[in-house]
Amino acid sequence: AKLILKIPKGMRIEGLRPKLVAAVADYRLKEKIHESSAEILLKDKVALLRELSHRSRRGLRVVVPPQAVRRGKQGPSQKDGTSWQQTSDAVGNLPDLPKSGRQTLQSMPIEMMGSIRLPDP
Repeated sequence: AKLILKIPKGMRIEGLRPKLVAAVADYRLKEKIHESSAEILLKDKVALLRELSHRSRRGLRVVVPPQAVRRGKQGPSQKDGTSWQQTSDAVGNLPDLPKSGRQTLQSMPIEMMGSIRLPDP
């Protein structure tokens, strides 16, 4: 609008109106694309946060190698009367994770493992 006001009265510029209409339409299209992409980004972010929240509440199977269990010492008892060694033995007898699961488990820092679900003795 400011640019149009700077044009002297009575001056005619051929094709000005169609060019301005096209420029405004292009601006509106870009604005709509920006709003749509921001909306999609927000939906993706919410979906990923929900998935992260869900996964952080799930248990994680930990497979203790048998040689690590044999080296363990008989420790204090847990609340249910079983020793920590018995729990380690039970965990050591679980079936192995698939190869991709083992790789994920080995590469994951212990702080990120979250809660650990152990089997009943």
